[in-house]
Amino acid sequence: MENNLYKHIDVALTALLEAKAEIIKYNLSFSKAMSELKARQFKTEIYKLLYPDKSHQAIDLPEKDMPTITLKTGSLRKRADGLFEVRFYVAKKRYSVYDKSADGCVKKANKLIREKARAEKQKPVMPSLKEWLYKWLETYKKPYVSLGQFRALETNIRLHILPNAKNLPLDKYKQHDCQTTINNIVSPRAKKDAFEILTNAFDKAVVCEMLAKSPMVGLQKPKYKKTTGCALSGTEQQEFLRKIEPLPEKSAFLFLLHSGLRRTELVSLRWRDIDFEGETIHVRGTKTATSDRVLPLLVPLRRILSGLPKSGEKIFSVSADHLTKLFKQICPNHKLHDLRHTFATNCLEKGVSMKVLQRWLGHSDYGTTANIYSHVSDDFSREEAKKYSAGE
Repeated sequence: MENNLYKHIDVALTALLEAKAEIIKYNLSFSKAMSELKARQFKTEIYKLLYPDKSHQAIDLPEKDMPTITLKTGSLRKRADGLFEVRFYVAKKRYSVYDKSADGCVKKANKLIREKARAEKQKPVMPSLKEWLYKWLETYKKPYVSLGQFRALETNIRLHILPNAKNLPLDKYKQHDCQTTINNIVSPRAKKDAFEILTNAFDKAVVCEMLAKSPMVGLQKPKYKKTTGCALSGTEQQEFLRKIEPLPEKSAFLFLLHSGLRRTELVSLRWRDIDFEGETIHVRGTKTATSDRVLPLLVPLRRILSGLPKSGEKIFSVSADHLTKLFKQICPNHKLHDLRHTFATNCLEKGVSMKVLQRWLGHSDYGTTANIYSHVSDDFSREEAKKYSAGE
């Protein structure tokens, strides 16, 4: 009779504990019931709920017959070696504690749960890829690169990396995710720059002990062959001048053609940068140390400026991107930067020395100018040689 009663209670107990609705109904929480009552008392309380008409009877089950009790927070069970074990999860990680008594085991579990929960709250939140890229840009790049380089990095992150990347927490990024992001970028130049940005940003996260290893390790660097551009031929220059004649952007295009300025340098030009008496132009370049330079106010440039109204601080009220797109429509086979190459080519053909041209273009290294335009001076030299030979 007694054994049947024990079995009946155990079956009812198991059914009740497996039903979450019943647990909620009778408010039998793991932390409260198991910390305030010993294991035997807990089973007695459940028995009273099952058999309210017999609630005066005290049921004392032997500990060897006590089943595994499973609740929302964790589970308590008695092991074969006689120890009690509580298993529970905090932040999806499983923990176990052991004790000789059920009550002691529960107390240990509650203490450890509080400690782990407190540690999780104090644990710094892992930033997403977007958050980290902008923090890396502001903290580790902006103070050490030129304004032009900073803008180029920000543009690549905004227009190429983020639209093609999953905005996962940084520690969730795998090598496959990085490779997919790189592969989805169409432009070869943007693909190469994105690879370098992601490599640098993830390496910095490793240095900051946010990651154990960069997911960029082992990725193949995209191939990109840099092109130096091509100057407009004489015929193309004539066609270009004809097409821009009716455009309001005509003055800006002509200034680029006769100054060799970069597009960002042009749109940054202010009236205070022009010294009409000293016949100089102060170019506030940002790309290299020698980008900030002084150019001679050449006759074509003076003529362009004299025809412009001084209605604001800036000389040209047009965006660099607008000029780039418009130029592509006018000269589909060239880039806006090719006007800079055209200026350099015209200078060399008119006898300007390579060293002077280096200063005018703002190249930090003479070799850069020589490598790009040596073929122009060689061609010009051959043409001059033909003039000499023609007299023989």
